[in-house]
Amino acid sequence: MNISFNISFIKTYQFIFSSVFLFGFNFSLAQEVDVIDRKGTVKVVKNNQVFYLQNGVSLPTIPAPLESDELFYTNTGTSSGVISESYIYDGISWVLRPAHNAVPLWISNTNGGTYLLNDIINYNGALYKNITATNTNTTPDLNTTNWQSLQITSPIRAYGKVNSNGIAFRVFGATVTRTSTGRYTVTLNTARPTQHYIISLTVVENINTRDDINIHVVTQTTNTFTVAIHEGDNGNTANTLRNRDWYFSVMDF
Repeated sequence: MNISFNISFIKTYQFIFSSVFLFGFNFSLAQEVDVIDRKGTVKVVKNNQVFYLQNGVSLPTIPAPLESDELFYTNTGTSSGVISESYIYDGISWVLRPAHNAVPLWISNTNGGTYLLNDIINYNGALYKNITATNTNTTPDLNTTNWQSLQITSPIRAYGKVNSNGIAFRVFGATVTRTSTGRYTVTLNTARPTQHYIISLTVVENINTRDDINIHVVTQTTNTFTVAIHEGDNGNTANTLRNRDWYFSVMDF
């Protein structure tokens, strides 16, 4: 009876000691949490957090940060016009990352979003620059008075490679037809604001025969242009229209 009591006492002591030890370990490494999966295996899971601060809120006000926590800090109220800073917590203090690698999300005026001239923000994955030092509750994509989009838009509106019979091998932003021998019409899917968009043409010519094949724009409207392909005869008569494979591209701003 006495032996049984001593063994139980020892087991209880060992359990308490183990519990205290584990508690102290987890407390010292608070960013790691022990989780038991369905098979009964104990696994360590990171419990880090990401913080966002804006407009001069001091860094020490963040409650109980954990090691490896991240902080995106925006201060638009400084004369230097700081856009965004990124910090990581090393267990003692917040350490500034070497580069400004974070762009803050847009915040409405009602929610405290104030911005200086040329401040840059992220709205729905697109970048915008403030051009008036004014912000409202209207989102930047609709507020073109105060925000300028920084998205790069390709000027290419249509392009393709066309078979000599008028059927496109590959085409984007347009359709093509052959209207007669050596004459083709390109119709743009979206009409341009003016007829002065830029057209580039190239025709395939056999290197062996070198028949002096030329390609030209004949007419141009806001949504169509016509192309002529002809062969020179080295004489005084008009060139002869020919069917040939050719390429085109259309650019506009």
